This record gives sequence, C-alpha cells and structure tokens, in this order.
Amino acid sequence: MAQIRPSLALILVVLCVTLFGAQPAAARTSWPELWGSNEIYSPNLVSFTNWTGVMRRFDHARELGEGLCASAGYDPGASCAWDDWQELLSDVRSLRGLTQLREVNDLLNKRRYILDMANWGDDDYWATVFEFLRRNGDCEDYALAKYVTLRELGWPADKLRLAIVRDTKLNLNHAILLANVDGEVYIGDNQVEGLVRAESIRHYRPIYSINETGWWLHRGQRR
Repeated sequence: MAQIRPSLALILVVLCVTLFGAQPAAARTSWPELWGSNEIYSPNLVSFTNWTGVMRRFDHARELGEGLCASAGYDPGASCAWDDWQELLSDVRSLRGLTQLREVNDLLNKRRYILDMANWGDDDYWATVFEFLRRNGDCEDYALAKYVTLRELGWPADKLRLAIVRDTKLNLNHAILLANVDGEVYIGDNQVEGLVRAESIRHYRPIYSINETGWWLHRGQRR
C-alpha cells in the first residue's frame, strides 16, 4: 500500500474545482460512474507533478530504447529493463481486449512489492516501467507499468486511467489501474488476484483519476 500524499497545490486545485464547478460536458468521457461518484474533469495537470514527472522520464527512457541500458547510472550487471519490457510486449501483443488486459495485469502483478522508502529513500516515488522492472515497486508503480504497457500495445488514453482511491478497510490511500472495456470498468490491482470489475470492489472510495489528457475529481458516493 503506497503512502500517496496530496500536495498543497493539488488541494488548492481540488478546492477551486469544487467551488467553481465542472468543465463542460464535452470535455468529459463516457465512463460509467465509479462507485457512484460524480466526476469533475480538468485538463490542467500542472499540480500533478508525480504523474507528469514520471511520464516525462518514461518518454525520455523510451526514446533511448536499447540505449537505455548503456546510459549513465544503469547497473551493467543488471538485466536490461528495455529488453524485459520488449519481451513482455511481445508475449501479449497477439492478444486482444480483455484477454490482453488480463495477461498484462497478471504478468506485472508477479513483481515483488516493496515500499518506496526501502526502494528509493523517498516515501512517494513514482517509478517508470523500466525502474519497476529493475527494482520492483509499490501500488502506483504497478498501476503505471500497466498503464504505459497497454498504451504501447495500442490502447487509447481515453480507455485507461490511474486512480487514487481510499481503501476504507485499511484506511489508507491506494493506486490502481482502471480500464474501460465496452462500457465496463475493470480494475488492475496489485492487491487483488486477477482482473476484476470495479463494481465488485466495495471498499474503495475514489479520490481522483488521471491519464495523459487530464484528471477527474470524484465527489460523493452512493451508499
């Protein structure tokens, strides 16, 4: 379970969105309600520095390609994370839809869970898929690895999100992948075995969800 901290800037953004209302309906996607919450959309990602930072680092590493493992700071004795990712992509590329989603989720869930403080000396470090394949990670690292892997396989951004939820059983924040398949939302969760429908999970309260196009504040929840 990650210790995911909301920044002061994020809190201020949330307050502004709450006070001044939602973006126009055209800016919103046709996702089902997540656990009965209402969504407020914003395209402004400036406050989400963990997200924008890790995506920027991912893009840079992806551009390096095979050269990633020869770059400064990379352990020459370690297996090459670029090659590991390419092998994973190759293993699932011929699959489609839910089958592909399930296989990506299951393969990445096999990685070992490790807290950010033990792994990086930082209690809220968001790792790229290459860092995750080299050093494992915690909940947001699983979700991020699944997100960028599916994007690389051709899944559109408007069908995928990373979501920060409140686990009401453990009273902690948690990160998961959300995938919209034919109007049904599925969860890729390192704490849950296999792929599950969002509606089958009763103890998560959504806080916000995010992808490359913007973010959604989730307000209210039916009991």
